[in-house]
Amino acid sequence: MAAPFPARDKLLSRMTANAEQMMDAYPRADMLLKAAMQEAMPWAMALGTRGRTPRLDQLEKLGTQILAILLASQPEPAGAPDPLDAPRGQAKIINLGR
Repeated sequence: MAAPFPARDKLLSRMTANAEQMMDAYPRADMLLKAAMQEAMPWAMALGTRGRTPRLDQLEKLGTQILAILLASQPEPAGAPDPLDAPRGQAKIINLGR
């Protein structure tokens, strides 16, 4: 069992809560991926050419976006309702593997 690490636990809790909000804002995992790439590409591409280190808030946001994509892409349990059958206005996450 891992030793208690309050800073890590606080960060993961915050990232998980923010990832859930992102999943509510984007109805599909591919939309989460597109938004993450569009936001991170300008500063990520400059890392190699300018030798800069990204800010911690940028890394946390990208990590949160990746977490949201991974959570949204998890296989659904057997017998789960098809997200495409959701009532209009209720965004559901659709797996990338479909």
